[in-house]
Amino acid sequence: MEDIKNNVKNLNNMTPLNMALDKKYNNIARTLMDSGAVSNAQTISYSDRNASRGLVQKGAIAHKASKYKEARKLYLKALEYNSNNSDAYGNIALVDIHQLDYESCFKNAQKAIKITPRNSHAIYSAAQCLFMLKKPRKEYLPYYRQYILLEPNNYRTKKLLKEYPELSED
Repeated sequence: MEDIKNNVKNLNNMTPLNMALDKKYNNIARTLMDSGAVSNAQTISYSDRNASRGLVQKGAIAHKASKYKEARKLYLKALEYNSNNSDAYGNIALVDIHQLDYESCFKNAQKAIKITPRNSHAIYSAAQCLFMLKKPRKEYLPYYRQYILLEPNNYRTKKLLKEYPELSED
């Protein structure tokens, strides 16, 4: 019953543009499934993507307020709507760093990177986790190098280049 109430509430909050986009997206998804190009499991409705994004945003608010358990729950809920939400995995990795769970952090950062290879925040988190796990430099330096390439003007980049001069030797 609660799911029905939430679905009705979501429908009431949709603008005509969102409804048109959702209908168009679902028609495209149906055509792709009918043609055999993708399976039903691979398609995500526009409203599910929006729900996932909204939950990630709510999680970020909880995260900034240091409510890490609440943030994790919201990020995990976002993944229920869209299992390919790179931001959700990346943000779970950040929660893991705050909770000093570096193994889990690295796994979640890797999931985010697999979905979005240019996710600089997840790349940086992966490097940080490997560093905190006291892994050899050769394991975490490639992540830092990739981060520097993606974020050349970031304050972290300047700090990394001071700390690891060999990263600028490419």
